[in-house]
Amino acid sequence: MRSANRLAVLMSTALVLAWMGSYPGSTVPRLGAQEKPKPTSEDIARLIQQLGAGSSAEREQASKALEAIGTAALPALKEAAEKSTDPEVKRRASELVRGIEERLAAERSRSPKLVSVAYDNTSVANVLDDLSKKTGVPFHWNVPESQREEIRKKLVTLRIDQKPLWEVVDAVITACGLRQGLPDSDEIGAKGPRQAFVLEAKREPMPPVGYSGVARWRLLDWGRAEEKPGVKSDHIGARMEICLEPERFVLRGEPVLRQIRVLDKDGNQLATKGTVERFSWPSAQAPAIPKLPIQIQGVPGQVVNATVVLPNQPVEKRWRGFILVRLQDLGELQPTHLEGLFEVKVLSRESVAIDKPLEAERRTYGQGELQFRLIDAFIAAQNQAGLEVKVEMEQPLAPRAGQLAIAPGAPNQVVVVGGSANPTLDIELYDDKGNLCPVLSKHSSIQVRNNVGARVHEILFRVPNAGAKPARLVVSGMRSAVLELPFRLAVNAPR
Repeated sequence: MRSANRLAVLMSTALVLAWMGSYPGSTVPRLGAQEKPKPTSEDIARLIQQLGAGSSAEREQASKALEAIGTAALPALKEAAEKSTDPEVKRRASELVRGIEERLAAERSRSPKLVSVAYDNTSVANVLDDLSKKTGVPFHWNVPESQREEIRKKLVTLRIDQKPLWEVVDAVITACGLRQGLPDSDEIGAKGPRQAFVLEAKREPMPPVGYSGVARWRLLDWGRAEEKPGVKSDHIGARMEICLEPERFVLRGEPVLRQIRVLDKDGNQLATKGTVERFSWPSAQAPAIPKLPIQIQGVPGQVVNATVVLPNQPVEKRWRGFILVRLQDLGELQPTHLEGLFEVKVLSRESVAIDKPLEAERRTYGQGELQFRLIDAFIAAQNQAGLEVKVEMEQPLAPRAGQLAIAPGAPNQVVVVGGSANPTLDIELYDDKGNLCPVLSKHSSIQVRNNVGARVHEILFRVPNAGAKPARLVVSGMRSAVLELPFRLAVNAPR
């Protein structure tokens, strides 16, 4: 029987290894134009069983095959990570779930938000208000008072369907007869970049702009720096502005320059090297201390009322920054384009959707900072106003640290001094007609048991539409990520 089981597992592995030809880093060759076989639920179940095989080679083979299958294997892997009694299967399944979900999140992160606008003789003031709501980009005016009212009343007719966010922003600003201004000395200096576009009514052409998925690049300055007044440096400075989609990303950490190339008009690469001389993100500041009532249950039956202090939580609006790159002098060469690749650390807004939450499995969903456990979801009341649905979930405060260190603070306070406190989740319920259900009440508390903390959310929703049913629970929050951001910008001969 043991030999038969092993043979079945190996046959399943051989079938599924075809997927590994499309997985980055795989050494398994593609099968030409042959269509890849689709794994069955039985194939996936056998591979998960093989995660606990006696041979390390078989375990690794199963892990690689499941990783290559990817999304199709996620439900079974999540179940194994939650319920398997084999420690090795449980561990490997958890690692695979985390890896596959991170890969999917990275793919989503590289895809820009698509935006549509439609204006028919709409005033510039209303156009910019609408654009700000759709994109999250605030606009500040730097227009003389004598011109501002006339420009605000100017009528715009424009229609754009499903185009990347930053391309829409630039197209609409141009249609309004405006342009984004250059940063002033305060922005370049100590205050850092404003988290807004400053609009001007100038006719001068815009500095070179490039788009790469969720990012917009702008070349602010390009030329030889002065070592001292009147004396040019042997190096070239390229100051660039980077903008990420404001409602999806928060800049954090130092950008890493992975590639830099200077090209001539024929596309030939000119010999040069580049380094990041400095970068400027807005400062991260701790917000006001939240007065959040908590219950500490260190000893059964003992309850203490307190508030929690979460230190060093970052400001959530950091989507625009500057990067200064220093390049070797190009001599008499005539460049036309600057291109390269940055790695940038961000917080990325992600969402986890649970269909039919009243029937969904009560288990852990999501990963990292977006990890939570669905405790319960049920109909709490039914009346003429509609259904009242209560959702209860638990969010670990420090999933990476494993334990949360708690230290006594001021009277009636507890300070979280270890691990990382997760940001608050946004929790939404939609009915089966796609309507957002209003929130009647929301309560959050922090419970600490045996020095391990969790934030518990209790939300009461109303499903007001007659005959409608709760259909989808969407939980959103921020998680750490690294974006690979290519850029390509037009340049002239350095001054």
